[in-house]
Amino acid sequence: MLQARLWNSILLVLWIAIIAGAQRNHPTILRKRNEMTRYMNLHANPCKDFYEFACGSWEQPYVQTRYEQPILKDMEIYLRTKVDHDLRNMLQEQTKLEDGLNGRKLKDFYISCTAAERNGVAQQEYFSQMIEKHGGFPAIPGSNWHMRSNNYNWQDVVGTLRFQYGMNILVGVKIGVNYLYPFEDSV
Repeated sequence: MLQARLWNSILLVLWIAIIAGAQRNHPTILRKRNEMTRYMNLHANPCKDFYEFACGSWEQPYVQTRYEQPILKDMEIYLRTKVDHDLRNMLQEQTKLEDGLNGRKLKDFYISCTAAERNGVAQQEYFSQMIEKHGGFPAIPGSNWHMRSNNYNWQDVVGTLRFQYGMNILVGVKIGVNYLYPFEDSV
């Protein structure tokens, strides 16, 4: 009886060793092994400070400088792309009664914007008038740039375009998430 148990135990250990050896090069096991190695501080002496040896580099993969935050940045890019895609699909759907008044107006506005001809005569006329209204530009035919060039103040023009049209020209301000200090925002 004891001999049978001993043989069963030996066979079980051999079977586990064979399976473990066969799966040693499995991609999931390799990935986890590399992940665990990243957490370890291999320069620390495990006999003196085992915790430092086993977990000494745990923060390294997660704490990044403020300029490189690959995991969070990739997630932010993914989420922005997903939201943009979902919004575009929602705006391109047929207008429904459930959309409400504002939803219908928004969809109609989006459709009219995307359907507008980019180089239409009316659009060119509008931009020419807008440029002329804000001081002209030397490359625009008929612009009175030379007559106003002495009084031209580009800071006023940039400020007016930002205030009236929401256009960020040369300088733009954006409030964003600060991943290094989550209770603060970044400008």
